[in-house]
Amino acid sequence: MQQNGSLINKVVLKNEFMKCKISITAEKDLPVWVTKVKFEQYINQEDLALRESHDVIDCYHPAWFLTEHNGDILFIPPAFEFRRGQLCGINGRHRAVLLLRHLSSIPMLLVNPKKRPKASLKDIIERKIEENEEIELPNLPINYDLPNSEKTTHDDKKKKGNSVADISLNIKIDY
Repeated sequence: MQQNGSLINKVVLKNEFMKCKISITAEKDLPVWVTKVKFEQYINQEDLALRESHDVIDCYHPAWFLTEHNGDILFIPPAFEFRRGQLCGINGRHRAVLLLRHLSSIPMLLVNPKKRPKASLKDIIERKIEENEEIELPNLPINYDLPNSEKTTHDDKKKKGNSVADISLNIKIDY
């Protein structure tokens, strides 16, 4: 087999991002991409500080991922509601802070979007995440020492410090 420079580059790049789909936690949630600029513009800083979101270490919590029966990994995006002109966290403040360190846009679930004026939401949303769309996330380690870290039945996930891309054979790499 001949080594090819572009193949080597693409294999190295596999470690920078992982591809997965998202899990929508409630049928009414709207899965969207939100830019860092819009998040910072609209986030309710007091709400963000409620959960000590400034103290976020650079790793994933195992509870932020689900494994389907076929082995596919799903990421549970942070969920926010747009209230009184601001984004307020429902679940996932730490996830949002962590992802914003590494991405210019993050996946997010907007809770109860039909209750909000469409013009307001339109300013926040970069674009909708389509059904079955694969998203790219930073390939960071999973920390099983975090509070409420339950190990899953997926044997490879039990290895402390594995990155998410290392635990699934279903991660797609574009060659």
